[in-house]
Amino acid sequence: MHSSKSFFDKITRRISFFSMLANSVSGFLTFIYFSVIAPIPTDHDPLQRMELIDVIAFVITMIILFVIANLISYRFQNRLRDWYIRLSQDTSIDVPDEIRRSALNYVPQTTLISLAMWLLAGTNYAWLTYRDSDALIDAVRTFGGIVGVGGVLTTVLVYFGTELLWRPIVPKFFPDGNLASVRAWRLPVLGRLLSIFLLIGTLPPAMLVVLFLRRAQELIANPNAAAILENLIILEIFILVISVGASIGMALFVTHSIVDPLRTIQNAMARVEQNDLTMRVPVVTNDELGYVGERFNRMTAGLRQGEMFRTLLNLYVSPEVARQAITEGAKLGGKTVECTILFSDIRDFTGLSEQLAPTELIALINRYMTAMVATIVNHGGIVNKFGGDSLLAIFGTPLNPNVDHAARALQTALDMRRALQVFNQAQSETHAPMLQIGIGVATGPVVAGNVGGKERIEYTVIGDTVNLAARLQGKTRELNHAILISAETFRAASENRAVEAERLPQITVKGKHAPVAVYALQCEF
Repeated sequence: MHSSKSFFDKITRRISFFSMLANSVSGFLTFIYFSVIAPIPTDHDPLQRMELIDVIAFVITMIILFVIANLISYRFQNRLRDWYIRLSQDTSIDVPDEIRRSALNYVPQTTLISLAMWLLAGTNYAWLTYRDSDALIDAVRTFGGIVGVGGVLTTVLVYFGTELLWRPIVPKFFPDGNLASVRAWRLPVLGRLLSIFLLIGTLPPAMLVVLFLRRAQELIANPNAAAILENLIILEIFILVISVGASIGMALFVTHSIVDPLRTIQNAMARVEQNDLTMRVPVVTNDELGYVGERFNRMTAGLRQGEMFRTLLNLYVSPEVARQAITEGAKLGGKTVECTILFSDIRDFTGLSEQLAPTELIALINRYMTAMVATIVNHGGIVNKFGGDSLLAIFGTPLNPNVDHAARALQTALDMRRALQVFNQAQSETHAPMLQIGIGVATGPVVAGNVGGKERIEYTVIGDTVNLAARLQGKTRELNHAILISAETFRAASENRAVEAERLPQITVKGKHAPVAVYALQCEF
């Protein structure tokens, strides 16, 4: 709470200091202009002498105006400060639209307060001018110069400076970044550029034209032409310096107000390009730049959602199947290919199910499958099916077309046994049940493709080779070997590596009329 309040107060103090500085400098320059430079010389001195009483009156007026402005500003700030602190403690609070509108209108309200003080000052000095000279035209000229020139330039400067300083506060009131949802003051980018162009491009030339006309009349009627010409030169230099200074200040503020959000979005896009989809840009304005920021955040939110869908899809199907579905669509049908099938099953799973509670059984199976799946994936295999305690892995399909698919499958089987040994060691340390598995591997032709209907499809492999791998796994306990492979698998794998396997007598398997030649893969685990 303390840090939130401190941050809010720090921002508002900076705004107050900036506003006081801008108004003080502008007020002082305006005072010098109307008290020293603007009056028509009546003697040989081109400048009017400044009276001490005028300086004291100016200082007192400035102090009074600053006190009034700060009192009015504090009234606006106090309510926003309370909400800022509340939102810092609990971001789930529903902020009323009135408060959000006040947060967006804080900058124009602060600017209007500054303009109101200039109106008061202009009215006061215009009345004093009229009282002293009894000339209405001089009073109007004084009011127009103070408000129309000094007041307008300072107000625009205060607006752009205050907006830049206030921007870090805005996102707290709009955590979702949707500033356009609240109707409030909005200054588009075109309005920013036009305001600068019109003020800098038209105001100084208009002032010079008026001054030239007035000084020209005085040159004709006044014999003190040299002093008037010197005064005119001083006026031109004064207006030039003030115009350049105001132009630079407003140009810097407007440039930052446009470039800073674009640079933030540019940096965020670079992070997204590096696959950092958590990036969000703070939306601090309700103009076109804020609109771009909002759409950028929606884009990254969509990318995050898409990445989540892809992650979930990869969990329910293999990444290879997911990529094929995304790139080629869900087309029914398949093609015949030669590949290698690995079938693995946990022995005595029925008895294990009777010993463990369902939640413990699921946790055990998940730990086991995690180790097995990682091993299969590391060798380029695809886990195609889970059957509770069994799994079916495929090698050499169109989704993972490796020419050495048989050798990969055999190495996978050996590494699965190693992974099982590590798994059982961890189980024994916690006095949990240990597992034994049988693995059958077969190589041959299968039909690989999408099978199903319009409502749901599945990528699978169908054929006698799949059945043979399952039958070989079923024979592992009977033949007392952990890994049984078909003769075709032995032949295909031997083309790529030396296979240490023992040839067993031919066996009969369900679904096969003729005896089948099998090998027992030598395994020390």
